Amino acid sequence: MEKLIKEKQLTFLIMLGLVLLAALSSLYFFRIDFTVSHSNTFSKVARNFYKEIPDTVRITYFISPSLKAKHPGPQMIEDFLYELQAVSHGKIVVSVVNPEKDNYRAQSLGIMPQQMQVVEKSEQRIALVYTGIAVEYLDKSFSIPAVITTDTLEYDLLKGIRSLISQKENIAGVLIGDSDKSFTNDYRYLKSYLEKAGYTV
Repeated sequence: MEKLIKEKQLTFLIMLGLVLLAALSSLYFFRIDFTVSHSNTFSKVARNFYKEIPDTVRITYFISPSLKAKHPGPQMIEDFLYELQAVSHGKIVVSVVNPEKDNYRAQSLGIMPQQMQVVEKSEQRIALVYTGIAVEYLDKSFSIPAVITTDTLEYDLLKGIRSLISQKENIAGVLIGDSDKSFTNDYRYLKSYLEKAGYTV
């Protein structure tokens, strides 16, 4: 009889512990990175970046549900953004939006639909999907029009946010040695890349 009472008490304590652990995990988020390269761990710069942010930064991830259902990348990006929000001490606010309900907002922030090949019921077709990030700070904003992995996302976001909150303007000058070439027409990919990197060309 005494053994049965001890088993019930032990079971009750274990269940209570699991309930408390579940309650705490909803309040405090943490993740253990077991990868060899620590690819899922924020850098020290990212963990302390909130100290550089004077006011709230809003990050909006525009993702089409059809892409999210078929590709693992969007879920990894969403998890990454929410983890960045968690380490920002309230300085970064993340929202995930279905742009198909309000594509005007996405496009006004520089997020355009991307063409992607999808397979549905053994048929291939080209679909227009959104997978972009817009970052807003006060009255300024920048966007990453197409993102599908988290490979360089930490760098891209921190660099972009830093350029938004700083008062300095990054300017890039390009010298073209061929008089027949036009920077706007012949080097539009370079121009687009420099502008995406936060430079005024």
